[in-house]
Amino acid sequence: MQQIRENQQNDAEYNDLEDENDREQEKQQQANTNNQRKELISPEIIANWKKIRGYPPNQKVYIILGQYQDLRNYLNSEGWIENENQESLIFDLKWVTKMKDVDHVQLLDQQITNHFEKNFNLTSKNGLAKNLRNLIQSENIDFDVFYPRCFDLGDVQEFEDFVEEFKFSHAESVVKQFVQENKNSQTEFNQFQLIQVLVAVYSLIKKTKSILQKINEIVYIYTYIYINIYILYIYIFIYYYFLYYYYIYQQYKLIIFLYQLNQKNNQVPIISAEEWKIINYQCDYVYIRKNQDLCFKIFQKIQEELGITQENILEECHKQLENLKNYDIQTQLNNKNMWIVKPAGLSRGRGIRTFQQLEPLLNYVIGKNVNWVAQKYMENPLTINKKKFDIRQWALVSEWNPLQIFFYDECYIRLCFEDYTADNLENKFVHLANNCISKQAEGFQEKVNETMMCLDDFIEYIKKQENGRDFYNEKIKKQMQNIVINSIKSCKDTMINRKNSFEIYGYDFMVDENYNVWLLEVNSSPSMEHSTRQYKKIQISQIYMK
Repeated sequence: MQQIRENQQNDAEYNDLEDENDREQEKQQQANTNNQRKELISPEIIANWKKIRGYPPNQKVYIILGQYQDLRNYLNSEGWIENENQESLIFDLKWVTKMKDVDHVQLLDQQITNHFEKNFNLTSKNGLAKNLRNLIQSENIDFDVFYPRCFDLGDVQEFEDFVEEFKFSHAESVVKQFVQENKNSQTEFNQFQLIQVLVAVYSLIKKTKSILQKINEIVYIYTYIYINIYILYIYIFIYYYFLYYYYIYQQYKLIIFLYQLNQKNNQVPIISAEEWKIINYQCDYVYIRKNQDLCFKIFQKIQEELGITQENILEECHKQLENLKNYDIQTQLNNKNMWIVKPAGLSRGRGIRTFQQLEPLLNYVIGKNVNWVAQKYMENPLTINKKKFDIRQWALVSEWNPLQIFFYDECYIRLCFEDYTADNLENKFVHLANNCISKQAEGFQEKVNETMMCLDDFIEYIKKQENGRDFYNEKIKKQMQNIVINSIKSCKDTMINRKNSFEIYGYDFMVDENYNVWLLEVNSSPSMEHSTRQYKKIQISQIYMK
């Protein structure tokens, strides 16, 4: 961790040393280059290209990069012609897989393309996690209710926050496992186990207090702001311009100070190194046996502070788990402290691993030239015939200002190849539902149609499980629509709007056992291959607009 911090500090220092004049010259050179490149394409050049080839002036031309045969067939049927020179600037529509294949600098106003600039703010895993945090301020929406906690491990502060969150999550799992294994309050407990559980309970208490402190501080700041806005109106009415602007400036400084103080106080409370060593040895008490004096000293201190005895420890475990449930909605996602690690910019399940222990996780990500995110694994998934699944849902943005979002009525369900279990973390056929992963499994061709399900079959399956209730239309679809809208709103200020650009996004959702929907990620250029018979049934003509 120290090495990562030093490396980032060195990078920051290097950036600070960059000469301002050089940067201005580079900007000017880039502007000149852009102007020169603009001259390479014009409506007159396009018209002349069509005339030379004998096409009428209104002939529509397209360029496609990627395997989009259905789109080609449709455009051809509508009288469009394909420009097979994929680097040509002559087109009315350019449809590509990657945004970098569109030179936005050279686009004419009338040319259409299927990507917006800076779409990584929504479609990269770290960009999505960062922008969703804006919802609480811009829309008063808590993204914790639909997005499992996610940390950018390339950011020093987030890396440290993740390590602490991992430790608290592990403490919670220790308490939950203890409760599940000792439902009888008359059970005799191993003394070493008591030490570990007591330290874990103590950690949960610290976490709950931290959450309460954050809530109180946020309420205080917003109350202060609202009161002062009211006072501000009075000042505006009485003192007009001079005191109005002076007051705004003073209040702005004070609010910034309170916000910074709030951020400073909101640091996740630290689990000490000794406490972590005790909590971390869930099945192996070697450390405790070798350090009995230290451990029993910690045990006595916590026991005196909390008033917990062997007789009431189970009761206290239940109490603290209930307290945590009241203030942390994501406690329902945790049981064995499973976390999933993903490369921030890759798709199709590449590089994804699942971990329960901190050290192997850190060994996996540190030292690789990849930007990683760590996200809480959803440990209470709804399953279909014992298989974990996710939902691929399409959404289309046609404009960012004013924002226009279309929601496709049809979606499809991707099922993992093997039955779900939390015991085998390394089996990707259990945990990942990507078709690119499943097709690597032995016997996939014989069961290919069992790895996907169309929406109608999914609705009928749920009805059979829930005595006829249609939970898809009652809960799941509405939640997906709200998540799509809110996630897109979270990054609308970072996107570059363009009238003749649009983009289709592939949303991946999971559903927990209570039919709550959770967002996993958002994909740019989602695959539309006909990989199964269920996929072929999907119609992309019916849409929902917000």
